[in-house]
Order: sequence, then C-alpha cells, then structure tokens
Amino acid sequence: MHFKFLLLISPFFLIGCKVSESSVAGIYIDRKRDDTLNVMANKTYEYEERLNNAEHGWNTGNWHINKKTISFFNTSPLPIVGFKLRITKVGTSEEPLQLEFKLNESKKRLHFTKVIVLDKHVPINTAYISSVSNNIVIKTYNFDSILVKIPYFPFIEFTKNKFDKNGVYQMVIYPAERLYELDKISYKYRNHSLVNHSEHIRYQKVTSQ
Repeated sequence: MHFKFLLLISPFFLIGCKVSESSVAGIYIDRKRDDTLNVMANKTYEYEERLNNAEHGWNTGNWHINKKTISFFNTSPLPIVGFKLRITKVGTSEEPLQLEFKLNESKKRLHFTKVIVLDKHVPINTAYISSVSNNIVIKTYNFDSILVKIPYFPFIEFTKNKFDKNGVYQMVIYPAERLYELDKISYKYRNHSLVNHSEHIRYQKVTSQ
C-alpha cells in the first residue's frame, strides 16, 4: 500500500518541476495596465502596450522557457520614450565635471550605450570620458556639449553653460511614458499566468493556442 502511494505521487512531482512550451503559448492580458501579450508556439511573441497618452506601443521578439521561467528577448522595435529632466548641483569635485544619473527615484543601474563629448563640433578623445555605474566623469573642461544615449530614450544633450567647473550634478530622468518592461525581467508560469512578484506584474492567460 505504501509503495503504490509513492508511485502515484512521483510522476506528479516530476511534472511540477517543468512547464511545457505548448502550455505557455496563448494570449495574455495585464488587466492592471491593459496590455496584451500574444505568446506564440513558434517561440515568437507580439506585445501591445497601452501608453500613458492612451495610444499603443507594439513590439515583437522571441521567448525562451527554462523549467517554469519565461524570458523575452530580441525586442523589435525598441521604443523611444519621451522624458523630462531635472538638473541639480549637489557638490564639487576635483574632476572638471561629474554627472550622476537617476531614473525617477529608482536606485537601479542605468546603462549608457553612448557618451559623446564635443569640442567645436568634434568628439574629444574618449580617454577624457569615464562612465561607471550611473556616473559620467568628464576629465577636461575644454568642451562645448555632451550627448548621452540611454536605452529607450532619445539622445540627451547638454551644453557646457549648464554646468560650473568642478561641479557634481544629479540628473534625474522622468519618463513621459511607462517603460517597456517585458524583456527586462523574467517571469514564472503559474496558474495560467506569467508573473513577476517583485515588479507586481501579472499577465493572465485568456486564450490558449
């Protein structure tokens, strides 16, 4: 009797550790944000995002499953998000200029895809530019303007006259739209939903494929 009981629960335990691709495929709704996610059996997806201005953003890409974890990648096209910027001088430094970037009040690390410092419309030597974590340090004051590229935002441009020499400035970026989060985090497949508890995101399946 005891041996038969073990045989009955063992298959259930093994199945519970892994989710099949066919069970994940389907159409999901984020009811809180009114977004629609179509996860297709050919490992592609379509994502329609409701923006703050009531318009829609549309993206496609691929998805991958590892046990119960679903990840999205190869997003195309990458959305460009409008923004507002607050510049505040917070101190001084031995360096000619130091910029500390923040996204809203978040402490998340920002990734700079490009930093260009121009002098008379010509890029200066990159040896005079250092970007570590959310900070950009300009090691010369002989420049006219700075261009910074952060994913999902257009180039952010600053002219030299906005800054004092040896100043340390906090640059707070306020997105005009909700940032596209689908490919930034992973999700667990549970109870016919894709969930990420840390970001309070849930996509509930409404149609299976």
